[in-house]
Amino acid sequence: MAYELKSNYIILRCQFVFIIFKSKDLTVSHINVTKIGQMSDMDTVEKVFKDDVFNLDEIVILNKQIDNITAVYSHHEQIVLQKIIEQVKETKTVIYNREKFPGLFLRCKIGTLIFFHTGKVIAVGVKTEHDLYLLFNDLKAFLEI
Repeated sequence: MAYELKSNYIILRCQFVFIIFKSKDLTVSHINVTKIGQMSDMDTVEKVFKDDVFNLDEIVILNKQIDNITAVYSHHEQIVLQKIIEQVKETKTVIYNREKFPGLFLRCKIGTLIFFHTGKVIAVGVKTEHDLYLLFNDLKAFLEI
């Protein structure tokens, strides 16, 4: 298992990536886990953490919370970003500066969609699978513009 020590956190890389945050008194304040492929892997995450990372059965997990679901959608055709900007600029928050980043950020109430002219769309900031479903339904309307 690979690891990196930072000033206030440790990164452990195995099947998942565990970022363990330390407080000033060197106790663990919280742990972020990334590289979880699907929601059904959540039980596996806990098992890997207890068995592979620490090899301790006595670890008690007080709270599990999903902070951010990220998903990728492939439109399979190019997206005209300017067209989306013109249609939604009055009703949605749009951020686009192609010199700094090639994606168009479209903020919605339940998450953010990042459109790329290649046809890829990334959804970020979503908290539940249901919200992801709703956001992808909104996505279809934006792509029909």
